[in-house]
Formats: sequence, C-alpha cells, structure tokens
Amino acid sequence: MGSDHSCALGSDKRIQCWGSNSDGALAAPSGEFVFVSAGEGHACALQMDETLTCWGKNASGQASPPPGSFQEVSAWGNHTCGRMGPQVVCWGANTRGEEQTPLESVTGVATGTFHVCAIRGDDSVLCWGSNFDYGGGIETGQAQAPGGSFSEVTAGGLHTCGRQMDSTVTCWGGNAFGEASPPFGLAFQSLSAGQDHTCGVTVDGAAVCWGSNDSGQSSPPDPGDI
Repeated sequence: MGSDHSCALGSDKRIQCWGSNSDGALAAPSGEFVFVSAGEGHACALQMDETLTCWGKNASGQASPPPGSFQEVSAWGNHTCGRMGPQVVCWGANTRGEEQTPLESVTGVATGTFHVCAIRGDDSVLCWGSNFDYGGGIETGQAQAPGGSFSEVTAGGLHTCGRQMDSTVTCWGGNAFGEASPPFGLAFQSLSAGQDHTCGVTVDGAAVCWGSNDSGQSSPPDPGDI
C-alpha cells in the first residue's frame, strides 16, 4: 500500500497498480517480478535477476535505486530502502536521517514516513530516522524499538509494529488513532502498516485491522466478497 495508490503482484508475476496516478505511480513496468512495494507516489519492484526498478514520483530520488543485487525492498514516504545481502541501503529524501543506515547485518527492513526499522541477525529490531511527529516538535517514539525477538517488522506514519516469535504483535510510536494498539490475544502470520492504521492476517487466515477508519481502511471486507 502506498499513500494514494496500491500495487500487487499477480500469480503470473506481473504487477498491477490502482488508485491515484499522480506522477505516474500506476505506470508499472512490464515483465516478471518477485516483489513490489508502494510509497508516496512511487513504487519499486524486485526483478527476477535481483535488480530493482522503480517508477512514479522521483523529486527526491526515491525512484532512482542504486545498481546491484537486492533481496528485499521497502518504499514509503519520499524514500526507499533495500536489503543488499545483510546490509541496508536507502535512497531518496533524508530530511530526518532516514538514509543514515547502520553498519549492522539485518534480515528484514521496513520504511516509514520519516523512519526506518530493520531486524538484526539476533532477531531484535533496530530503528533510525525521526522519532518525532511530522513537525518535529513532539516525541512519538516510532524509532524507539522495544526489546525482544521479532520475525517481522512494518513501519507506518508515526508508528511501527512487529510480529514476535510467538506470532503476537507489539506496536510502538504514535497512537492517536489506535494504530499502535493491536487486538489482544490474536496470533498473526503477516502484518502491514499504513499511515495511521495497521492490518494483519491471523494464523487462521482472517484479515484484522486497527487504527484510523475514516475511509474504511480498517474495515476489511468479508472473505466471501474478495
């Protein structure tokens, strides 16, 4: 999910995007891909040969990836990060230190609006970038990861959520809309954070969301309607 558009990878390994086409965000390239991630007006995809291609808004260089082999990519806001082996590489806007990547080995990476989080080799979470609200005046804590072991991390606007080894979810950071208050007692198999909301798929296969719902984004459809 991006800010005003979404992209998906079909079973034929082709990309389809929908929503706002500002700056060419829907102009997905042809070809076969293994992963796609949408940001704020741009998107990046991992090709079969492990190189990246990006399209859409590029005012800050967020759609101009460096050359090389990648194993993962995460686009959000006006910047993008990718994992090259055990190292994180970021490009695009760097207004809050988003590109000041640590010299540590990681196994996963997730970008938020002005912050980035990654999973270390020991399964702990490391974050960098802004730890404040959008104006930079109030500390919200989205880059202040808790201790513990995690198998997945996802970053949103001013919040971050992680899936722990027992499949439960812990969130931290801004919680003005309840986006950092996951439902108690549920086990998840995957997570995805939006601007002010978060969604996950439970181990039973149900979609569950929490946080802002002003546009229905936290009200997943009945499985029979999908």
